[in-house]
Amino acid sequence: MKKSRLIDKFKESTRWQEFSISAVATLLLMLVISILFDYYYCMNDDTTMRDILCGSYTGTPESRNIQMLYPVSAFISMFYRIFPNAPWYGIFLCGCQYLCVFLICNRTIKTVNAIWAKAVISLMTILFAGGILLYELVFVQYTMTCGIMMAAATFRFYTSDAGKDVKSFLSDNLVSVILVVLAFQIRTEMAILMFPFLLAAGLCKWSKEEKFFTKQNFGKYIGLIGSVLVLMGVSILINRAAYGVEEWKKFNLFFDYRTEIYDFLGAPTYEKNQDFYDEVGLSKAEAALLHNYNFALDEKIDENVLGQMVEYQKTQRGGNALFLVGMGDALWIYKNSLLSDDYMPYNGLILFLYVLLAAVAWKNKDKSYLWKLPMFGGVRTICWMYIILRNRMPERITHGLFFMELMVLFALLATEWGRKKMSRLTVSAIACIIVALSLPAVWSRAYTSSIKREEINKEWIYLQEYCKENEENYYLIDVYSSVDYTEKMFENVDNSYRNFDLCGGWTAKSPLYEEKLAQRGITDIENDLKEKENLFFVIKANRDIEWLTEYYKEKGIKVQTEIFKEIELNGEVRFVIYRLL
Repeated sequence: MKKSRLIDKFKESTRWQEFSISAVATLLLMLVISILFDYYYCMNDDTTMRDILCGSYTGTPESRNIQMLYPVSAFISMFYRIFPNAPWYGIFLCGCQYLCVFLICNRTIKTVNAIWAKAVISLMTILFAGGILLYELVFVQYTMTCGIMMAAATFRFYTSDAGKDVKSFLSDNLVSVILVVLAFQIRTEMAILMFPFLLAAGLCKWSKEEKFFTKQNFGKYIGLIGSVLVLMGVSILINRAAYGVEEWKKFNLFFDYRTEIYDFLGAPTYEKNQDFYDEVGLSKAEAALLHNYNFALDEKIDENVLGQMVEYQKTQRGGNALFLVGMGDALWIYKNSLLSDDYMPYNGLILFLYVLLAAVAWKNKDKSYLWKLPMFGGVRTICWMYIILRNRMPERITHGLFFMELMVLFALLATEWGRKKMSRLTVSAIACIIVALSLPAVWSRAYTSSIKREEINKEWIYLQEYCKENEENYYLIDVYSSVDYTEKMFENVDNSYRNFDLCGGWTAKSPLYEEKLAQRGITDIENDLKEKENLFFVIKANRDIEWLTEYYKEKGIKVQTEIFKEIELNGEVRFVIYRLL
């Protein structure tokens, strides 16, 4: 009897149908990917943040992971305090991404009425997600997670029902507001970069109202964007309060200068800029620490030195530190990116959708697209030109911009075609084309990368196991000897304390870094590395170590690097553990 009532309720409730179908489709995608692949942290940035949050960095879960804003960082850390052995950071990132797939699917199937049609459209949606986002769903990176959330929020906002009063409209878009604010807390810079797309979508949606300048419309659209901005502002204020103590203020200044040097301006070469290094009091060997990223070895390299270096690099560029690529070169790079094989299938699909939208607008005699399409083209050009001029175009940024643009264009199509039978067939045909074009190449790339990472990570696993077996020792690792390795999210989860850290990187000189060292009685790396018998330096076998002895030699200290242990794999030395004598 109860079973019959549930079936009747399902048949009668459209909302319940849509929720169930979307959930099943999303779970099906999760199941297929989980069977075919392991989930990886895409970069060691994410593994470091995980280590901080779960407690393997300092020994206890920390609420400040440096990269994210404090509210979301503290939220994740709270779960580690309650259930310390679970992979909460991985669950959070994957959960956010699959939630976005569900929300997009749930909104897309509203374009049809019949249950079978909703099932078909939901299947097409997850195939689209599998074809476009597979690599990002398998190799997870927090910047791309932010991009996916911003895109999903914009899609749901644009396809929401505009014919409602202010209260209902804001309530209907509450999920979009939460996604945007959470994305902002996860990766602030990426959310801001994508914000122009959201604003452009808002302007387009507002323009579809019967009357533009009405009290109700101002209440709906200004109220919505105002809510987002207020919550963003609250997030920033909470974050500033959490990092308000003097030691964190000092580090954050150092962190900002470090970002400018390593992500944008670059450290000046010693040979051509010796006068500058003499002025800030750095020798040739000390300057080498900046170039090989092992600057934690020298206490002199602080926020004052990096601040002077940033200003010096600005003057070397004629005061222009914002744009690092010439306008002519940037335009050339942008033009080539439009049809570059490196960005397939994204750019091909986007061009196809622009043409398709223009055709639909012409058929419907909708003159508004004479400004809508150029506006979105202008927005995407501004966003792309910004990252090109800044000379900062990693995949986690470019793919996020591509996905945002795809979602905006699909949102425009969804609102234009409505529920007509021919439109549904056309949408399905387009989805099939998209899947056919993108799926094989993306899946092949993910499969190849998975095998490659499995093999590369073996030596990193060996090194970690060795460190764990010798827990009485502490190991400082050469930064560039660690950048190639990632870790699986949900396999062999170990949140216990790790008795090693990098001799630099973005955590170096932070209060957390200093706390981790102090726990092992290390107060001065430069001195303790040559004095303490249980402190070792680790570097890949194929990397030079002479810079380390040269560093001490310039300070009038004669040291000798003794090979204490060689980490071998398949009969080949991969890492060398040195003791300084």
